Amino acid sequence: MNKKVPSRQIFWALAFVLLYAAQSVACDVTGQTMATITVAQPQSLNAALAEHGCGEFLIRASLSDATAVAGPVDIDNMDVVISGGWSFASLVRGTPAQTPQRSTIRNLGEGGLLITADRNGPRRQVVLENLLIEGDLGSGPSASGGGTGIVVSGPVDLFVRNVVIRGNSAVRGGGIYLSNGAVLRPFNADTQGVSELGYVDASQAIALGSPQAAPLLVEDNRAELGGGLYCAEGGAVALDSGLVLRGNTAGKSGGGAYLDSCAQFDVHQLKLVGNRAEAHSGGGLFASDLGAFTLSASEILNNVARQDGGGMVISNSTLVLVDSQVSDNYSELDTGGGIYCQTTSGAMSELVLLNASLQGNRAANGSAVSMVNCELLETGSVLTAKR
Repeated sequence: MNKKVPSRQIFWALAFVLLYAAQSVACDVTGQTMATITVAQPQSLNAALAEHGCGEFLIRASLSDATAVAGPVDIDNMDVVISGGWSFASLVRGTPAQTPQRSTIRNLGEGGLLITADRNGPRRQVVLENLLIEGDLGSGPSASGGGTGIVVSGPVDLFVRNVVIRGNSAVRGGGIYLSNGAVLRPFNADTQGVSELGYVDASQAIALGSPQAAPLLVEDNRAELGGGLYCAEGGAVALDSGLVLRGNTAGKSGGGAYLDSCAQFDVHQLKLVGNRAEAHSGGGLFASDLGAFTLSASEILNNVARQDGGGMVISNSTLVLVDSQVSDNYSELDTGGGIYCQTTSGAMSELVLLNASLQGNRAANGSAVSMVNCELLETGSVLTAKR
């Protein structure tokens, strides 16, 4: 009589075969060969990357095991696709699940993903999809934690789809830190590696990465500056498919985001909701020395700053706000419940409102907009008060 082989043994036997086959793929130093690395059990992504230290990569992080992959995951001068949310059955089939779940990269205090590229080297592309980058911050404002969820430095295009960054903490940029040529971009059919992800064709990839798909969600992170996101000099954000910064906290300024000489910050469907600057300004966003940037079809709601700019602070910059809503934000002690705009050096700051609505914001002065050496241009907009 034949004995039935336990399903768990079959599972690990197949996992071993998959892993052995993946690790046996030769890495072409010319970058023309895709090395497929299947992570089907709790092992370090760093070990898998070290096995294939050149060329392009597809890393499929499976949900077949409940243990999360521990960070920090180092991606240094590589073109990489990290595709999470694969069940074991979908790994065997080689096609993604119909509605993929997110795989977890756990930030244990030293960061989730560290993505770097040489400033003078070739521009790199990194694709992240179906991932949760989660830290140990906890729910309380005084909870401890350390390490940004995703750090990107150098000439890197970072493409994201169905990614959540939650509960991370750092000095600058609890959720995301961008600098030195790093650009956060939407997932689309032109993304390097899309054809290798298992989609039927490019049109399906476009549909999955369309504005109707889940936007990047950055929530419940903490930092001194830029609780959700910090965009430093040379960093950029160019998203036409949505970005949600929700429930993030800055010990000082920029609860949702802090933009410090950021090269670009143009977002369609930005949602800044329920963020807080505990000690200073810019509950939702603090933008300094940015030049001109555009937010369209966006919502800045229920953010709080201890001082100026419950919703946003615009300093030495020009904001073009199109078809957007700034409502129910609060400046506890000072001015500009909705938006505080100032010029401290250089060219005059400008606030351009095109069919924008600023209502229900609260502050001691200037409940909608407060301006200090700032020019206001408005067309078709509704402001409940301004000063």
